[in-house]
Amino acid sequence: MLQEQPFSYCLGAVAGCLQTAQEKLFRCLGLTPADIHYVMCTHLHSDHVGWNTQLVNGEWVPTFPNARYVFSKQELEWAQTADAKEPLAAYRDSVLPIVRKGMAELVEDSYGLGDHVRLLPTPGHTPGHVAFCFGRGRDELVVTGDLIHVPLQMRYPELNFARDKDPKLARETRRSFFERYCDTPTLCCTAHFPPPSAGRVRRWGDGYRMDYSG
Repeated sequence: MLQEQPFSYCLGAVAGCLQTAQEKLFRCLGLTPADIHYVMCTHLHSDHVGWNTQLVNGEWVPTFPNARYVFSKQELEWAQTADAKEPLAAYRDSVLPIVRKGMAELVEDSYGLGDHVRLLPTPGHTPGHVAFCFGRGRDELVVTGDLIHVPLQMRYPELNFARDKDPKLARETRRSFFERYCDTPTLCCTAHFPPPSAGRVRRWGDGYRMDYSG
């Protein structure tokens, strides 16, 4: 199983750097792309789908040939509608090839994978944005995606990111998420915080903070 990596724009020198990073990661884990069975995307913005595919002989093909790519059905429908109005490069090179190959697993809000993986709807940044929760019986770890971008938004959840599609809903989602996990053992793994990017949510006045103490 592979959780999305917040990288994209796989062109030129950037592509080489990302490919090298990917290769190093897999060597460290003793894996190859063929060993991955599930790829999970919190949403379909360019910086979260960049490792879905790779350019081979001029064609974008799935990076993980044996994987099912888990996309929110609502998120994919939103991306398809947006692309029909104005071409979206990331959708066309990193999502559409997956769909055309029949490797996309389009899921509803109630999706779960066995007893250990669950989807948590977190709309606002995009219409079908989701977080992924891991753990048997409780959420031991949750991957936030882009429901939050910078630590300041923990102290002030009302602050929005410029690319939030529905700012009001994004604010509501953010506070609801923090309340859900505040002062619990759940490890929250963010996509855009500087290292360390994973910690536990603690209350701070009328806002929150990330506790990295372990």
